[in-house]
Amino acid sequence: MKRKTNYGAVIALMLAGAGGVAAVGMYVKNTPDAAQIPPALRRSSLGHEAQKVPVRAKDSAEILIPRSSGGNLSFEKSTEKVPTGADPMVFAINRYLENTHFAKGHALSCTVVDGLAHIEFDPAFQSSYGSSDEETLLQGLSKTLGQFPEVKKMQFFINGSPVESIGNVDLSQPLDVTIPAPDATQA
Repeated sequence: MKRKTNYGAVIALMLAGAGGVAAVGMYVKNTPDAAQIPPALRRSSLGHEAQKVPVRAKDSAEILIPRSSGGNLSFEKSTEKVPTGADPMVFAINRYLENTHFAKGHALSCTVVDGLAHIEFDPAFQSSYGSSDEETLLQGLSKTLGQFPEVKKMQFFINGSPVESIGNVDLSQPLDVTIPAPDATQA
């Protein structure tokens, strides 16, 4: 006895399965938690994975110390050994924050994706700062990250959500990093 295959039922099951997969995908993409995924960690709209640049192992980092004289902001530089196992970027950022003597909080992690440094801070970082403190904070962080060639822009996050502003400064878009000028002694 020959058995007949019901192709209509097979096709209906396949379509139902594809519809279920699409529905789950839309649910995951449109849940409120999906909006909290930092843009730097999302797949690019071009359909390929964003390229994560591995952080170069560095045994020392340039640490900035902000100085203000007559309303002019400048930075002294020192070189410090990065503790074994520490992320050089996080170490440099946190040492800079300590040197400001006004910044609250600290960096928890720093991931670089396609030239964008995604810096995760603890909630204490987002406190109110005066306008000169805002300038000192942002310029120093920009110059601190400028020592890492893989970083072109920076964006701040707390609990996975972008920091929209610090005081009067709009941070809704990534900020450019200040690339140091080549040293005249290097040829």
